[in-house]
Amino acid sequence: MRTLSDVQRIKQIETSKRQESALTGLPPGYIFGLELSIREAVAYISPGVASIRGKIVSLPGEAALRSDFWLTPRRPSIRYFVYLSVSGTLSVERVSPVVEPGQYYQKNPVTGARFLGELVTNDEGSLFRVVARDPIYIGASATFEPGYNPKDKLDSVGGMYATAEGEQSKLEVFPDAEYALRVRRWDSLSSSYKDVLKILVDGQHEGDVVIGRYDEGFNGAKWDESESKLIVRGEMFQEDGSPYPTHDETSRFIYGEETPSGPYNAGDFWVQGGAIYIAMRDRKESEGLLQDWVWYIRPNIATDIQSTNGDKFRPGQSVSTTLIPRVFKNGLEITLSLPDSAFRWKRLSFFPQVPPNDDFTWDQNHATGYRTIEVTTDSMNARATYTLEILE
Repeated sequence: MRTLSDVQRIKQIETSKRQESALTGLPPGYIFGLELSIREAVAYISPGVASIRGKIVSLPGEAALRSDFWLTPRRPSIRYFVYLSVSGTLSVERVSPVVEPGQYYQKNPVTGARFLGELVTNDEGSLFRVVARDPIYIGASATFEPGYNPKDKLDSVGGMYATAEGEQSKLEVFPDAEYALRVRRWDSLSSSYKDVLKILVDGQHEGDVVIGRYDEGFNGAKWDESESKLIVRGEMFQEDGSPYPTHDETSRFIYGEETPSGPYNAGDFWVQGGAIYIAMRDRKESEGLLQDWVWYIRPNIATDIQSTNGDKFRPGQSVSTTLIPRVFKNGLEITLSLPDSAFRWKRLSFFPQVPPNDDFTWDQNHATGYRTIEVTTDSMNARATYTLEILE
């Protein structure tokens, strides 16, 4: 007999599967993450999905690593590193001398791929072991225990590579010649870490990110997770050595009726006539153009249409009325300041009529130049709705 806790656990599992299905469009129960396994000296990749450079790549069925996947023939006591690319293809690489995969190593860069694990051969060259790596799950969190200091656990290989492991999780970091602490497996980080590290999760960022600085003794790079906040010390750089743009851009406001002549930058605002425009590109002194600016916030235009003789007439009576509009901009009436060409009227008849009495012809005739409209029982059929648009 199931206990209450058993029922709650089953419901929790079912809810989790439904959430996963809604995220990827895959059926409930589909495996999140890809696992390596070996059966009878053949390597297999499990079906599932992985997130690579912000894209979700799916493997619909189990895939066997056949001989055509290998870059070199299998050799005794060797390690092969298996990767899944953004396009969903598998590749197997062998690095000599044998070092940990994913390192910041110029001769073997790993770009746009997800490391799945290592396959090790025995003395006869047959696959016999998978070097354990936790399956990578979408949304998996890589965290350190409070007070973690990487200098206690960094292990360098030729001054180019180091691995930091916390008690709660694992994260690969890469010291370079400039003593910058880099992280490559950023897509395994939680959202909060991505925000703090200024890493773009939509795949636009293609390089490593420096998350700390240290000296020759690996001192100085520290994480502090007090109150669940990550404090990053040091400057950030992209893989090519250029600074990663982490500064805040401040938009400037320009006021005036004339088109700004420059200089201005994309993202600057121009306030003109109660409206706000935003610049779409940078311009130097005296290079400003009107087409650089697009609507950002339009002025609040409101109209109030008044009738001199009501809005209902009895059948058979020859009655007319005049529709007179009042126009307000940001709360202030501007009716008298507008030219006749600013008024565009439209009519929607309850019972459509044939040309030349149809609504389309009427709208064309009253598209501009009419400040007021006279409506008679002869000019409409039973019922019609009149609306006004102000042209700016």
